[in-house]
Amino acid sequence: MSRALGYVGLGNMGGALAQRLVRQHPLQVYDRNEESVSKLVASGAIACTGLAQMADQCDMILLCLPSSREVR
Repeated sequence: MSRALGYVGLGNMGGALAQRLVRQHPLQVYDRNEESVSKLVASGAIACTGLAQMADQCDMILLCLPSSREVR
């Protein structure tokens, strides 16, 4: 059984992309902005409390972050 897809970074671009993904895939999401997470949860996503939880539960994690600094 396939585990969920993870998505980190739910800003303007990432939030829109995640909204499309949640229609087709089990999606776990994380962002420092709780309001952004709440919007995706209302669409069917599952909120992760942190990146370690997401890494434990997801086969693949997509990032949509502003720059390499945030990725590091």
